[in-house]
Amino acid sequence: MHHVQIVSNAVIGSEDCLYLSIYTPRLNPRKPYPVLVYIHGGGFEFGMGEFTGRPGYFMDHNIVVVTLNYRLGLMGFLSMEDSVLSGNMGLKDQNMALKWIQRNIKNFGGDAKRVTIYGESAGGASVYYHMISPWSKGLFHQGISQSGTALTPWASSAPGVGRARAIKIAKMAGCPTKNTKSMLNCLQQLDGRDLMRLTKHFPMNQLEMRPTFTPIVDSAAKDPFLPEEPHKLKPLPVPWLTGCSNMEGIIKTAHFSKFPNHYNDMDSKFMDIFPTFLFNDNITVSKDVALKIRKYYFGNESITPAMTRNMTNASLSFLLLFYYFNYFLNILNSLMPPPAPCRSTSGLSNLGSLHGESMRMENKSLHIVFTLEQKNSPPLFLNQILIPQTYHVRYFGLFLDKRLRLEPSYMPETN
Repeated sequence: MHHVQIVSNAVIGSEDCLYLSIYTPRLNPRKPYPVLVYIHGGGFEFGMGEFTGRPGYFMDHNIVVVTLNYRLGLMGFLSMEDSVLSGNMGLKDQNMALKWIQRNIKNFGGDAKRVTIYGESAGGASVYYHMISPWSKGLFHQGISQSGTALTPWASSAPGVGRARAIKIAKMAGCPTKNTKSMLNCLQQLDGRDLMRLTKHFPMNQLEMRPTFTPIVDSAAKDPFLPEEPHKLKPLPVPWLTGCSNMEGIIKTAHFSKFPNHYNDMDSKFMDIFPTFLFNDNITVSKDVALKIRKYYFGNESITPAMTRNMTNASLSFLLLFYYFNYFLNILNSLMPPPAPCRSTSGLSNLGSLHGESMRMENKSLHIVFTLEQKNSPPLFLNQILIPQTYHVRYFGLFLDKRLRLEPSYMPETN
């Protein structure tokens, strides 16, 4: 059962959600199997801990697969930024699951000394949060983050933002706000579905597409999960594999066909809108820098529907993903020197690989890829070509050496 969440304006799920699913080749192997723990994405606001494909694909390689659920949205990340309601409950749920795995995975044929945590998007960010949190030390041995890390602006809330949103929720619910204990007690008396419906009053800006309730620095807590901002914390010295799809930016530009005024806004207010478009409204871009960025991606042309692909390239592939991946790699350079190429997994150069496509490839699932420019074109159904089995196990970091040297050091091309 996944946690209560809002999907297409409907409230689904249950507050009783903290369950694990374990898939094992056999219960009593001669030698314990390595363990792959999957943390789902969904902007910390929706999703569920189940693969879109079949876990049996991993079990064929003698890998125990564990999926987990965690509290989402305001129930998982509401914070007053104090010791009473410090936030990060969803990440602590994940941590609790990792502790349970350490105690019990041997009963399912798993090796507690060979645990790899793996996530995509917000799941990838969660992996990195565990790499920098003192809570999670010793609970896993390798990490895989796809299409997201905790260093991306959408993966955390700036100081003061969480508290302001918590107060707004409390006021809408008719709860006191001057005392956190009283406020929390009042909110806990409400039906979970009614509480989640209040988040509809935080409409998502279509240009920003930024989650409302996310992890936050909880230094006010007696035992903080995230004592400082992510970029200030030193990650655990464990192997870490990360990457992105070459058309990640489609997640930002695909909706433009529904909101054609966005093109005009981007064209006329480029310097004001562009930081928000990059999920980061906390940065200041000088006029000179903004003009250079615009010149690089759009030349002297107006920003119109014909420039959608240019906007896609600008969105995440340059200023966002590359910057934050490179920032992290600089920190780990002494331990993990190999390069981190960003390439398509599908081999479809005309479409590119979209946000989350890599996960679908790994799970051998049938999925839909929509063309970028043609508004009314039919979807293209793809049966993904899987990478060779001998490469696949290495790709998932289960047998990496201490310096994270893959053999080969990059994912091979497929046709």
